[in-house]
Amino acid sequence: KSVTLRLRLLPEDGGTAIFEYEVTVPGKRFIHGREMVTVAPCQKYRMEVFQGTRKLTTFEALTAYSDPLSRCQAFFLDDNPSFEGVSELGRTPELLERVSQTKISAAKAPTHWAGYDDSRVVVIGAPDFRYLGSDRCAALIEYVHRGGTVVFISPAGTLAAAHTPLADILPVTPLRVRLVEVVPELDGWGATAFGPKRERKPFASPDGIPFLESTPKDEGVSTLTHGDFPVIRWRSIGLGRVGVIAVDPCGAIARNSGCFLAVWNHILSWAQAPYSLSYRENNTRVPALMAQLTGHRIPGVRPVAALLFGYAALVTILLIVGYALRRHATAWIAAAALGFLATGLVFIGAYRANSHRPRRGAAVLTLTTASGTRTASQAVVSLQSRSDARPTLVGQAADTLIRGLPAVTRDKRKQSGDAPVLVHRAGEISSTPKINVAALKPRSIAAISSPPPLPTSHPRLTMGTDSITVAATDLPDWLPPNQLHAFAILPNAIRPLRLGDGQIQGLASDRAALRLDPFLTGVSELVSSGRFPSPAVAFVHPFRPGTDPLPLDLTDFTAQGYAIQFIPMRASAPAGEIEIPATCIRVVPRGNVTRMYLTNRDLCTVRRPEFFLEFDVVLPAWMIGVQPDSVEAIIDARNPGGNLVTTVRLAPSGQRGHQPGKAKTLGGSSASWLGAIEATSSNGSTHAFQSLPPTLFSPITGQCRLVLRLTQKQLVRNPIVAERLNSWRFGSIQIRLTGQLPEQREF
Repeated sequence: KSVTLRLRLLPEDGGTAIFEYEVTVPGKRFIHGREMVTVAPCQKYRMEVFQGTRKLTTFEALTAYSDPLSRCQAFFLDDNPSFEGVSELGRTPELLERVSQTKISAAKAPTHWAGYDDSRVVVIGAPDFRYLGSDRCAALIEYVHRGGTVVFISPAGTLAAAHTPLADILPVTPLRVRLVEVVPELDGWGATAFGPKRERKPFASPDGIPFLESTPKDEGVSTLTHGDFPVIRWRSIGLGRVGVIAVDPCGAIARNSGCFLAVWNHILSWAQAPYSLSYRENNTRVPALMAQLTGHRIPGVRPVAALLFGYAALVTILLIVGYALRRHATAWIAAAALGFLATGLVFIGAYRANSHRPRRGAAVLTLTTASGTRTASQAVVSLQSRSDARPTLVGQAADTLIRGLPAVTRDKRKQSGDAPVLVHRAGEISSTPKINVAALKPRSIAAISSPPPLPTSHPRLTMGTDSITVAATDLPDWLPPNQLHAFAILPNAIRPLRLGDGQIQGLASDRAALRLDPFLTGVSELVSSGRFPSPAVAFVHPFRPGTDPLPLDLTDFTAQGYAIQFIPMRASAPAGEIEIPATCIRVVPRGNVTRMYLTNRDLCTVRRPEFFLEFDVVLPAWMIGVQPDSVEAIIDARNPGGNLVTTVRLAPSGQRGHQPGKAKTLGGSSASWLGAIEATSSNGSTHAFQSLPPTLFSPITGQCRLVLRLTQKQLVRNPIVAERLNSWRFGSIQIRLTGQLPEQREF
């Protein structure tokens, strides 16, 4: 007979959710399947199997989770037994960063887009597309629309994908696969990646190399071409990116010729991950935003100051009048009565300021990505009640998945302060049965879903000879007409947008950002920290119950909060002279020492005669290949003692590697400093570089190196004097570039 079992997965190491699933097993049968588990990411789980209330068995399960923001995780979909070279990603120190990889067959691919949340890039080789059904293809397409990166690296696999639902996201139209003996354009990349001193074999084979012949489809960027066919091409899909490689970059020929290193560094320079609530850093940033929504309103400085000074003035006047009229007792009684009156006014004001709070409220923060054809929603719900409550929240749809936010503590030996959330899934609905909400203590959970598509138009970001502009674009109809704020998410900054007459009218002045309230300021810091795909537009407005998508049914809780909607932005640049502003060029610290000085806001003391810091200057991926004419670097570094001199040089990125700190300094000098390009002119914090070589920025990764040197005007050996003269604080680095773009870019 059939037996109903209850499977319970308990995350250890400070997990904040317990996953429970009911399954019915027929008699004398085995079950085998995959279920999407949405709990806080942990390294260790315990599985318990129950029949009714009786525990049948328990065992431990070890997992591997990596935050894609801190470490690149590559997810390979492939069924080809002869597929090779993937393991080299973890053993190649010359890559831009260390890569960990997971290989899986098509039959075991995720059926929900959340299954790719820990991946920076999904690599599609030659999977058996018969097992990659519509639900698995939909999960992959949704991952791209949310901001993920997908790369097709097998010529035969790309040709087969053209006959599946994945054909809609391909950046090319595949024609055929033929054998070629050599691809000189890619071989040149391999020679550049290996350098002249490293032995290599050419990217050629007399037996032939499989090459995908294709034609470009829609707007995109072909970073390398062979004749009339693209070798590498990228296309923007929603908030994400899709690339195709016409030859296999993992084979023995590619590894021996340097093309493996070149192509994968190129892929890493394009790869970006979608935003996910499962990222570990959300244990502090998201709760800080929710605290502003659930906290009580506190009067501003001016009302409090007026009350205190007014009360003090009245008491002083009463005492003076009582002393003058010799009515001391009456004056003191009146002063005491005035004190009681002021206290009562304070309580009345506090009550009126928080009278909007319902008896059972839910602070809601939703983050929705809408590309026009696909929509994905993530929501954080903070429940608060005036008395103890044990509600049951149920998902609004079958694809709703409930999760707990990452634990607040990073210590794996400690548990979360609240009892873990029990996530129960029976049939096609997820729920949180009788979640414990203590009186006046917020309780937060998260949920994700795929609402119906929201139609939208994509604003266009244009780079010209003077500055960047955003073309006028009609606002989507589903946005509210009032209390709406809009921001342009750029690679290195966030810029407010000017709204009016139902349109995005362009970029607003920077001063507009100073008028934001504390919550919007916190949202802008979260969005501008590099966690969200760019370029994009973020709309922020108060949450509208019944209109804005919410994955959960909140029963009798009143929802209030904010909704953040993300839509894609298209980028374009004309051929010829072009200027890339500082808002689009990232400056990434190399090594932990440089990162520490960049993030430390306290004064540091330089005790060496000279001190070096190294950075990577990173162009936007769609601008890789620009030939620089001039670069302007603005260094914000303050030295109150005035004994330090800042000097800046630029150098080609070379073989960067993901362990830059080991060869940083030697004998008090930086190896990157020697032979680097000196600044043509320096004026205070501004350093200008003119007549730059066209190969300064790598045509493969779009990066170059910036070396910052601090030297003492007068060598100070006394530690006490050094604290006074050599103390300095590092602020920021801004880079502006003027150069030539070989061809027009539409991405």
